[in-house]
Amino acid sequence: MDKNTFIIEGMSCAACSAAVERSVKKLEGVKSAEVNLTTKKLSVEWDASISTKDDIIASVTRSGYTAILPSTKKEKSKEADGIKTDTNSGQKIELIISWILSVLIMYTAMGQMFTPPLPLPSIFSPHTNPVNFALIQLLLTIPVLYTGRNFFLRGFKALSHFSPNMDSLIALGSSASFLYSLFLTFLVSSDAHYIHNLYYESAAVVLTFVMTGKYIESSSTNKTKSAITSLLSLQPPKATVLGSYDNPELKLPPKETDIDSITAGEVLLIKPGSIIPLDGIVLEGESDVNESMITGESMSVDKEAGSKLIGGTLNGSGVLIMRVTKTAQNSTLAKIISFIEEAQSKKAPISRFADTVSGIFVPIVLVIALVSALVWSISGQSFHFVLRILTSVLVIACPCALGLATPAAVMVGTGEGAKKGILIRSAEILEILQKVTTIVLDKTGTVTKGKPAVSSISLYNTDTTLIKTEEELIALASLVEKNSTHPLALAVMSQAQRRTISVESYTSLEEKNRAGRGITALLKNDTSGQTLSLSVGNALLMKDNNVPVQDAQTTIENLEGGGKTLIYVAVNSVLAGIIALEDELKETSISAVQSLKKMGLEIILLSGDNKRSAQSIGNKIGADSVIAEVLPEDKARVIEDLQKKGKTVLMAGDGINDSPALVQADIGAAMGKGSDTAIESGDIVLMHSSIDSIRDAILLSRSTLRVIKQNLFWAFIYNLVGLPLAAGVLFPLTGLLLNPMIAGFAMALSSISVVSNALRLSVVFRGMMKKETEKGH
Repeated sequence: MDKNTFIIEGMSCAACSAAVERSVKKLEGVKSAEVNLTTKKLSVEWDASISTKDDIIASVTRSGYTAILPSTKKEKSKEADGIKTDTNSGQKIELIISWILSVLIMYTAMGQMFTPPLPLPSIFSPHTNPVNFALIQLLLTIPVLYTGRNFFLRGFKALSHFSPNMDSLIALGSSASFLYSLFLTFLVSSDAHYIHNLYYESAAVVLTFVMTGKYIESSSTNKTKSAITSLLSLQPPKATVLGSYDNPELKLPPKETDIDSITAGEVLLIKPGSIIPLDGIVLEGESDVNESMITGESMSVDKEAGSKLIGGTLNGSGVLIMRVTKTAQNSTLAKIISFIEEAQSKKAPISRFADTVSGIFVPIVLVIALVSALVWSISGQSFHFVLRILTSVLVIACPCALGLATPAAVMVGTGEGAKKGILIRSAEILEILQKVTTIVLDKTGTVTKGKPAVSSISLYNTDTTLIKTEEELIALASLVEKNSTHPLALAVMSQAQRRTISVESYTSLEEKNRAGRGITALLKNDTSGQTLSLSVGNALLMKDNNVPVQDAQTTIENLEGGGKTLIYVAVNSVLAGIIALEDELKETSISAVQSLKKMGLEIILLSGDNKRSAQSIGNKIGADSVIAEVLPEDKARVIEDLQKKGKTVLMAGDGINDSPALVQADIGAAMGKGSDTAIESGDIVLMHSSIDSIRDAILLSRSTLRVIKQNLFWAFIYNLVGLPLAAGVLFPLTGLLLNPMIAGFAMALSSISVVSNALRLSVVFRGMMKKETEKGH
């Protein structure tokens, strides 16, 4: 299956996006097609062996719109920035002109209704010069119609493709008012009474109100895209390449090079106060780096030789020389932007009903308008009364509010999350987050810092194993652990390096890695030629290899009871020693777990460590339960068992062996400083790598769903109340009839209110966070 995103031009409302989706979904081989009205993007997943990109573009064209496949980074950046031509200076000028002319039309047409009448030159007086009175309104209205020409061009084009949209309703309503008024203008010379039935002001003012609404809506919608705009601005266009760093004899001067041209392995100079252009490793220099824009961590991070750098972060006061490890296309920043774009391109399940309604909304409105007009006509009302009903119904209907209700809130929500270092993969994930009942925390690297260190070494059976010192024990253990990337193995290697122990007198003949247990190796002493079997791992490995550990039972219980993780070392099936390691809790783990429990969530600690050690950590953080001695391949099964009990599970891990469990969980939360595999597997990525971020993610989800529900409620209520009022249901009882101009104003206001409410999400989110923080105290 191929996946691609197309930019759709010409859409103005939810009916437009529904038409595009319907057209593309009819193609053979298309698995899914989703249009995001806010970003104006179509995301398609299809079988490329059946349909091509050109087929998709042609399908969109048949529906009355234009599809463009971004071919350059510049085009993609422009779209991601949310820079829309709808808010350019030219249209702003046209809007101002439209307002000036509409005010003049209103003054001319309605000024005479005041007591006393507003002054008007006698040449345009309806009493002495009725023809001129009609003509001046006609001449003022024509430029307004021109400024709103896009409503007519798009609206009638959509009608010609049998997929009417909001523009069609506006175009029909304004055209009806204008053409009726134009017809009466020709009759004024024979009967001046017709000037009282002119509707030029309705045609003009309705267009002006709707144009104003669209302008404000577009400007507000662009604000919802501020997260991607901000992220794109983090990467500088150029970087200083040190071409002679690895080959000094070349004597090449530092060179400013385009970011896109820089490849992995090149060496860059990072000056104080400048933005780090790409991901890499520090070769020389020391500095403090502000990573808050990526990780959400407010404290600067000290960097020295060997430290990792993230592109888009801000260098402090020092000079750094770095080697690039990832190109611009594969950088952490690029992944984050891709993550957010993917989330914003997908729809939340809660929006499906609104999408279904939007697809049939405009045809229903057209039917209501025609039926209303027919009923009032049959009841004996005048033509201008019927026209007023028809125009009001067409103009007040607003599929835009329905179409914007969910995506606008999702864009603000995912953007707000990105600011706090929380990356959410899709709108569906954002919705599921607020349903989570159980949080499973992997111990190492999630609850703890993931950097265990050797705290003590105990020797046993020295006469039998011939290992007399701690140095010898560490030397042998590090020899078989040297190829492992597990945190415990790295801790042993680090201890060996600190003790400057040489292991050259042994050669490894054979090694067998036992997942979740440890390593068994056959070693040869290069001096004596003797061979020995060495087992380095946990208690399960000792049990498998029939290594008795009873002599060390008291020590084992004391160490495990203190939360230590134990590595057993056995020589020829005899226990030679125990290496105890301690992994410190993260500073925020205890407080974060307590906050989550106060939110009514169940906390489970999951670990491959021994029961006593895991229980000790569980007790410290206040976990509701602890599941220990779980092999990597069994972690996913544990999650599945919890789900079978009806629990909605969020699994958080750093990805060393968490990927299957992250995939199995309803929500997989990958710690951003973990492995790339975990980030790919995670439904959300916590760049800050803190459990606090889980709380923030759930609160963000709850805030977003609250705003979405509010938006959908008001969008539906607006149309359910507005359409009957416009159809004149109250007229028989109260004599009140909705003016088309008021209908146009209400329609514009509905879309603005939905987007404005979405922008209010950040306030709702911060309010929820404050409330939960106060609970914690």
